[in-house]
Order: sequence, then C-alpha cells, then structure tokens
Amino acid sequence: MKILEKVFPWLILALGVLFIGWIASPPAAPAKFEFDYNAFGALPVVDRGRVKPMDTVARSYLVYLTHKQTFKDEDDNRHGAVKWLLDVMVGRAEKYKIFFIENEELLQQLGLKPRPRFRYSFAEFAPRLEDAMDAADFASNKDAKHRTLYEVKLVEFGHHVKTYRGLASYVMPLNIPSMFEGGEWSSLAQLRRSMGPEFPAFLEQEPVAGAYVRILMAYAQNEPREFNHEVKKLSAYMKERLPDETSDAGFEVFFSRFEAFHQASVLYLFAILLGCLSWLGWTRPLNSAAAMLGFVGFLVQCFGLYGRMEILGRPPVINLYSSAVFIGWCAMLVCQIIDRIYRNSISLVVGSVVSAITSGIIAHYLSLDGDTLEMLQAVLDTNFWLATHVTCITFGYAAMFVAGFLGIAYILMGLFTPILRDDGGSLLAKMTYGVVCFATLLSFTGTMLGGIWADQSWGRFWGWDPKENGALLIVIWAALILHARWAGLIKQRGLAMLAVAGNIVTAWSWFGTNLLGIGLHAYGFKSGTKIALITFAISQLAIMGLAMIPMENWRSFMKQTPPPGKPSTKSRPQPAMSS
Repeated sequence: MKILEKVFPWLILALGVLFIGWIASPPAAPAKFEFDYNAFGALPVVDRGRVKPMDTVARSYLVYLTHKQTFKDEDDNRHGAVKWLLDVMVGRAEKYKIFFIENEELLQQLGLKPRPRFRYSFAEFAPRLEDAMDAADFASNKDAKHRTLYEVKLVEFGHHVKTYRGLASYVMPLNIPSMFEGGEWSSLAQLRRSMGPEFPAFLEQEPVAGAYVRILMAYAQNEPREFNHEVKKLSAYMKERLPDETSDAGFEVFFSRFEAFHQASVLYLFAILLGCLSWLGWTRPLNSAAAMLGFVGFLVQCFGLYGRMEILGRPPVINLYSSAVFIGWCAMLVCQIIDRIYRNSISLVVGSVVSAITSGIIAHYLSLDGDTLEMLQAVLDTNFWLATHVTCITFGYAAMFVAGFLGIAYILMGLFTPILRDDGGSLLAKMTYGVVCFATLLSFTGTMLGGIWADQSWGRFWGWDPKENGALLIVIWAALILHARWAGLIKQRGLAMLAVAGNIVTAWSWFGTNLLGIGLHAYGFKSGTKIALITFAISQLAIMGLAMIPMENWRSFMKQTPPPGKPSTKSRPQPAMSS
C-alpha cells in the first residue's frame, strides 16, 4: 500500500504528460491519393491586417459562421476547416448546411421552413437572397440601439453571407505577396480585376498567383497528386522568398491545432476531481497527484500565452478573449503558490475551477467571432501600456476572482462538509484575506497606470468613463473588505461573503461596463453577455444567501454526536462562528 501511495502521483503525472504529448504529435501524413490539407493550410496569407496561415483563415471564418472548427458534408461526414475553405473556393460548399437561421421573419423572407438545429445551406436560400441582402444593407444603416430583433438577425445574416461570398470569389484572403519588398499583398480577385484581359498571361509570369490557380483547378478536378505537387512547389517558393512569414505560419498552425487552453482545461477538470477526492480519504497521494496534474496544466497554459505573444509580438492581453485566458493563467499561478504553502488542495481546486471557467468556457464563447489574434484598435496599440496597465488590471481581476471563489469554497465546504473543523476554516480565511490584499495592490496600481495612460492618450487623467469607474469600484470594494476585517466588523463568514460579492463587482468591471456601449473604452461588446452576467450575479447572491444560514447548522461547525462514553465537543470555537 505504501508503494502504491508513492507511485500513484507519478503515474498520474505520466498519464498527463502522455496526453499532452499525444495531442502535440504531428498529424499523420496523407495517403498517396489523398489531398494534403495540412500543407495547404500552412501557406502564409494576409487577412485582417496580419500574416497568418491559410489554416487560421479557414478555422476563424468557419467558427464565425458555425461556431465550430469542423463541418459536416452532405453525407453527414465531418471534415476539417481547410477542406471547407477549399470547397468554398471551388464552388462545392453551396449545399453544406453551415448558416444558422432561427428568426421566423428571416426564415419566411428567405422562403425557408424551421427545422431542428436551424442549419441551412447557401443553395437553399440563394433564389431569394438578393432581396434579403438589400434589406440587410438598409437595416445596417439604422442605429444599432433602434433595430428590432429581426433587423439584428438580418444584419448578422448579411455579414455571414458577405464573408462566404468574399471567400468564394477570392476577395479574401490576400494570398499573393507583392513583387517588391515591403509592398502590399493582393488577392486573386484584385489581380484579376486590375489586369483585365491580360490576367491569363500574367498567371504564366507570376509564380504565386499561377500556383494558386493550378492548386484550385487540381482540387476542383479531384486530382490529389497534382494538388499536392503544386502545394509542395508553392510552399518551397514561399519558404525561400518569405522565410520568416512561412516559419511563423507553420508555428501558428501547430499552435491552433494544439489548442493549449482547451487541453489545460481538460487537465484541470481531472485535477479538480483528484483534489476533491483527497478530502474524503487517501489524502496525501491524491493531493500530490492533483498538484502534479495541475502543474502540467499550468505549463500548458504558459505555452499558450507564450504562443500568442510570439505570434503577435504583443503582451498577453490585447482583447477580451486574451483577457479570459490570461485571467485563467493568473488564477492558477496564484493558487499554485498558495498550494505550495498550505498543501491542502483547496487552493488548487479553486484555481482549477477559475481557470477552467475563464480559459475554457468564457474564452470559448469569446472566440466565436473568429480570429482571436486579430489586431488591436488604435487606442490600444501600445505595447508599453498593454504590458503595464492592462496586464496589471487583468491580474487584479484574476486575484479578485480567486478570493471570491475561495469565499465560495468556505461557504459550501462549511455548510455541507466537516472539512473546516479544527483549523480548516481559519486557514481558508487566511488564504482569502491574503489574496484580497494582493488584489487590492494590483487593482490600485493598474488603475493609477491607466490614469497616466489616459492622460497621455486623451489629455485627461480621469474622465468617469464606465470602464474607469469599474476599475475604481474593484479598488473600493477590496478596500472595504480589508477595512471591515481590520475593524472587526466581519470575521471568517463575513470575509467569505464579501469576497463572493467581489465576484459580481469584478464581472461587472470586466464585461458589464462594455454593455453600456458608451465611453472611450466601449469595445468588445458581444450579444448574449447581458444574460450570462445577470445569471452569474444571481448565482453569487444565492451563495451569499446560503451563507446566512445560522452557523450552528453548518456541518463543519455544528455540535458533534460523541461516541458512547465520551463527552460532547464542538468542532470549532464560538468566535469563528460569528460573521
């Protein structure tokens, strides 16, 4: 049994490493008579202002249209995004059901009938498309605040159709580099339009444009050998002419396929399971196994952050998506440090939960707009302030969430388990208090740095902008918790409740201020955020409501029934039961 206790954590570690190694392994080479989608996907192009591989273009636009990175063909077989992009380019994708249309008025306008999952193909609504596109253009000119639900869905549908048409007509991406160093890239459609009747002769002279035409012709004629031959030649030419861009594109293909933040979330789910089981028994080996698995997940997250910074040449936080994955990384970093001090798995479970929610669920939701690595707005395009103010503020968000979830752990574990008996409650309260102190420092420093940035960007230190007020609100709330604790107004339970309320304050600063749609920081708005934010706030209020149950009814603090012949004892002294 002792041997098993020593071996078990290392066995779990080995399984975690093997899992990551299996995910990171290169895909199998295509058979002799199969299309090499991986090689085509690694070709560098320009889209949305930056050089990226064709694989990223395919993934981002397919996610934008379908919210998935794969699709099903007419025979219900699932395929990758690169195949979908090629099918769009050669006109084979018109019967793929990739358009999500659920609005009844829009369905009637397009002559469609409701069906399960509300997926439709381009061919199904093409006969009545032009009238719908004219209506979409008219609705897009209206103020977004005054659009009806039908008009909102109509404008969204119009954007989807324009994206599909842009890919099908070779308007995007820009896949032909300039003949001159430092020149702008062009698309096949731009070249065809500019060259006019001379375009066929031009293809004989321009190696990249000619290669793309031959590649698409081979694909349309179902000739994989010719397709692979032309892709291989074009890849070699691009590597010789644009070695840096080609190398970066290859790394991005691997990065997108690896999905570091998703894999880390998977590892964290198993770490949560092992950590919770360690509270029931066999504590040391399960605790060690959870810590090892959590550390592997943290290393995978580190690679994910490094990969994003390497691809963009930017600090870790540049948009809402990156803020979600960075918060998950920061939360796990804080909880890894706490776990090294206390080694009770509570902080590890909390960090894994916060990281899985932010880096997994929230980041996935924020990625549905397409490319999560798209370039910044002009006001944010400043590496120094991104590395200082934005990073510091976002780290403060993470610390406040960690404190809040430690408060949730105190309430739920105290109510339903005996784990907080003896010194458990005091220990958890110390952890919460320490993280709140850290969050106060980060949030205050980040807010001051933001004021300096605002003074340099807009000529004023403070303008009562909603986003500025949200950051200040976190500082005020964290200070309120600390002062209430120092003044003796709250003890363990009160500290936990105020920390949980801090989750609502932080979520409002992170997302809620964007919903107002006003101010210089009004960016990153997504429909559906309001409902999610309200639901989260209600859940936190419900947990605070549970905390109001008298502590003599909490399992960790209620009187214990003594064995026959032994006197009755209490699991905790009375002061710890006060709020």
